[in-house]
Amino acid sequence: MNPNIILISIDTLRADHLSCYGYQRQTTPNIDGLAAEGTIYRQNYSTGVWTPPGHASMLTGLYVPEHGVYGERGLAEEVPTIATVLKDAGYRTAGFVNNSQVGELVGFHKGHDLFVEVWKGVQPKTLFDRAIMAGIRKTRESLGYSDMGARRTNRLFFEWVDGLDRGRPFYSFLHYIEPHNPLAPPRPYKKRFMSGKYRNVDLRKVSKVARNPLVCYVEEMELNNEEVSYVKDLYDGEISYTDSIVGEVVSFLRSRGLYDNTMIIITSDHGEHFGEHGHWSHVASLHKEVLHVPLVIKYPEGTAPPGEVDRYTQLVDIFPTVMGVAGVSGGGTTGVSGVDLLGNEYHEYLFAEWEGRVPFFIAERIRDDVEDGAIETIKTSMIMVQDKWYKYIRASDGGERFYDVSNGDEVLMDESSLSMDVTSALREKLAEYKKRSSDVEGKSGYSVDDEIVRNLRSLGYM
Repeated sequence: MNPNIILISIDTLRADHLSCYGYQRQTTPNIDGLAAEGTIYRQNYSTGVWTPPGHASMLTGLYVPEHGVYGERGLAEEVPTIATVLKDAGYRTAGFVNNSQVGELVGFHKGHDLFVEVWKGVQPKTLFDRAIMAGIRKTRESLGYSDMGARRTNRLFFEWVDGLDRGRPFYSFLHYIEPHNPLAPPRPYKKRFMSGKYRNVDLRKVSKVARNPLVCYVEEMELNNEEVSYVKDLYDGEISYTDSIVGEVVSFLRSRGLYDNTMIIITSDHGEHFGEHGHWSHVASLHKEVLHVPLVIKYPEGTAPPGEVDRYTQLVDIFPTVMGVAGVSGGGTTGVSGVDLLGNEYHEYLFAEWEGRVPFFIAERIRDDVEDGAIETIKTSMIMVQDKWYKYIRASDGGERFYDVSNGDEVLMDESSLSMDVTSALREKLAEYKKRSSDVEGKSGYSVDDEIVRNLRSLGYM
């Protein structure tokens, strides 16, 4: 029988905070175990630095200009996704997501036999039931035992798998959002990485930033080193908790005899800034902190030996690699920009972009008469190309920046220090990327109801 396939997207997870990527803290022992038994792609990058465009590339194998998911544009019905193609190939398909920006609102539900927007919770039928559930929820939150949906996601996924017959393979998309703000890891993860030796921390300030880092763009919010470390400790706690959730999935698969014949993919849509380069959250940046995301694949037994890959990969490679493992070809699998990683093909150049959108949270809090350099930066769209030596970013206002990335860092360079051959080649590659487009346009102006507004507010989008 064809292998089962599980795609796990952990929202807002930067690669350098996973222990298998060299982080000094042991944040991800379960993901580390999958990396040891599978393949870890050490130079994997997103294509767009917020949730919809990054996930669209992950699910379609297309770059942002090709899938058209940006601003308030959803995925066009005719664009194939992993779920639509695998369903047509005979797979049972299910998705469990914890963010409205990864759901039907953006068109990511299509192709799933079962699609659960876990963030909506259980809908009580009566006012009495609603009051009881609200009381239980508030009690759990006050005691520090609630999460943002990960545990319920696993429960629903396990129930779905147990209800399947074993005659056909399954595909499931699991989306966890815990590392996304608000940062409030459940016990005992909240204090797992806190030293308890903080002497110069304004708890009121760091609580505001942990709840929504975009506040740094609309208030005078300077954090000292200890305060930045405090916020990072919470972030690492969320990562560690989510890793335990991944461990539950692995244990479940082993207990059902499904582990060996299942492909498990661990990745993320984008990373996060903690003050680097003057940025917070994941806006207005094409720096490594928001682009470098994990990609760990545990292949089905006998498909590929364990290993490490230090060549460039991107989210667009997930779609064709899944199809290669599933043995699906033709139809919706053609015309993608990603490569099948089992064919040992990689990218010489990375491409990514920031669309210049101002989050509602910021837009609602700034006055028209305020001139703010940070806000202007957010409004400015950017596009980049990177090879193994240099990164070139071009902004919509005509600004250009070159970075030396040859040693893994990003060192800003003066263009005059680069040869004409280098700058011309990078500009040419970026021009080629900008020509990428599709005849299919994303669905524009998606409708946001009150329930979605509440979800967006809870995540700091509004």
